[in-house]
Amino acid sequence: MDIINNAMYLSPHNINVISQEGYDLFCKEGFLPIPAIIPANLIQRLRQLFDFLMDPSDTTDKVVVQNKGQMYVTNLENVCNKGNFACLELLGYPSVLSIAETICGTDFFLIQEFAVNKNRGDELPVLWHQDMRHQRSGNCFTMGIYLDDVEVGDGALKVVPGSHLDNRSICELSKEPCIEVAMKAGDVLIHDMMLAH
Repeated sequence: MDIINNAMYLSPHNINVISQEGYDLFCKEGFLPIPAIIPANLIQRLRQLFDFLMDPSDTTDKVVVQNKGQMYVTNLENVCNKGNFACLELLGYPSVLSIAETICGTDFFLIQEFAVNKNRGDELPVLWHQDMRHQRSGNCFTMGIYLDDVEVGDGALKVVPGSHLDNRSICELSKEPCIEVAMKAGDVLIHDMMLAH
């Protein structure tokens, strides 16, 4: 199956990262992993930025939790407004823009930019949820851009395929069969905001 197109151009209007087959799969399953589209040099600059932002002593625009005497930063807000252009470069990267345009059309817009950090040892439970519950008037999705590898059983996102089309409660959806999606640094995972995960 060819879910991504191999042709990469300079303009987001000339690039088509997701093939028709990939788009159809996204619409059916509610999620789509897109491998190796963020270049290693940009991933490295983003890692340097996040290493700086992960200081738990500064709680500005972040959620910090404590477990067994250790402080962990679990969420970062406003990451594009920190004086480092790596995140802005990421938002303007042609492949990222192409994904948004394919899913939402040319008039897409950003709703929120933030980072979720999974830390070994924080022991925070991640409860089943949907990013948004709404009556649809258009497409809306979440884009996860991976700076590190995540494996099944060790940080990979769990999803209930097709649950974005199911109106049952999250309690019911969480009992349906799920899968874990392993990802590598530089991969992107998109999912419908109604998908149970």
